[in-house]
Amino acid sequence: MKSIISLERIPYRSAQQTFRTTKRDIHRLLTTTLAAVGALVALWGPTYLSLLDNFGGEFAARSEAFEWLLVMVAAFGLGSVLYLAWQDTKDPTWHAAHKLPPI
Repeated sequence: MKSIISLERIPYRSAQQTFRTTKRDIHRLLTTTLAAVGALVALWGPTYLSLLDNFGGEFAARSEAFEWLLVMVAAFGLGSVLYLAWQDTKDPTWHAAHKLPPI
């Protein structure tokens, strides 16, 4: 009978091996962070713009350049989230984990 806690020896890893970061990891972290911020703007941007329309200039200073920047960041965020999700679905291990037929 196997126990939940294994008494086998765990191989030793140095701190340098455990916490090694590569340029690819940093790129992935930056891409994910930018996609998350863009997705938040995509979710809250239309609400902010509708509040500006309802309350007029009293709510906040209106700037057409800022509104277009908000739209561009929201489009980038939505596009990057969809692209990252599409990339995940191309991975054969993702297909196997979700019991889908291979690509």
